[in-house]
Amino acid sequence: MIQISEFEKRYVDIKFISAYIGFKEPTIRDWFRFKKIPYLKISKGIRFDLKRIDEWIQQKQVEK
Repeated sequence: MIQISEFEKRYVDIKFISAYIGFKEPTIRDWFRFKKIPYLKISKGIRFDLKRIDEWIQQKQVEK
């Protein structure tokens, strides 16, 4: 059985984050190009920290 580390659960790729927040991949790509969404650049790869994404979403919430 393959064990998934905490790192792999927390740091995800663009495909996962697209499904997680419900926006298409091209939209997510535009957001990280213009630094509108928190991300990590690891070597040549882009990863998203789920904890930071959840915080970012909370900050975007509009109060009534």
